[in-house]
Amino acid sequence: MWDAQNIEGQVQMFLATMKSCRVWGRTLILLAAVALAGCYPEYNWREIPVADGLAVAAFPAKVNGQSRTITLAGVDMEFTVESAWVDSSIFALGYARLPADLSPGTRAAIRLEMTESLFRSLGEQPGKQALKGETFVVVSQQSASPLRVVGRIVEHRDIIVRMMASGPEQELSEQIGREFTGSLSLR
Repeated sequence: MWDAQNIEGQVQMFLATMKSCRVWGRTLILLAAVALAGCYPEYNWREIPVADGLAVAAFPAKVNGQSRTITLAGVDMEFTVESAWVDSSIFALGYARLPADLSPGTRAAIRLEMTESLFRSLGEQPGKQALKGETFVVVSQQSASPLRVVGRIVEHRDIIVRMMASGPEQELSEQIGREFTGSLSLR
């Protein structure tokens, strides 16, 4: 027979069961989130103005910068690199201001030398995409574990920009690398 006291007891038991399920459900969700967080690197994308304000790029972590003088095609220039690390992968954008009085041939030689230098360090030859300033993907087998590099080298106004994501093939996906190189917005 169902009386008010019996119904109240059933309701309390039902609510206690639901509360227990919610606690276990939340606990399982939390454990799954912790397990997944250990498997996937954390990307915290942020847009940052670079190249003296002539470009904007999205980086996946806090950015650090450094500069040094480089020589390309016989021209000395200050090369600045903005980079961010996520686990063992680096996301870097380097740029240099080109002197205003450079001939178109010298500008092209600088871009070609920068492209060839990067590919030489990977033990590869540059493909058509890289030579045209488009995004390229290289998986280098020079070390014990394959290294994926997704990059792009472009010339814009009076700057040359080298943008690349580089990391272990199993850690850095081509999609994330392309997301980085595709974020470059030239002004």
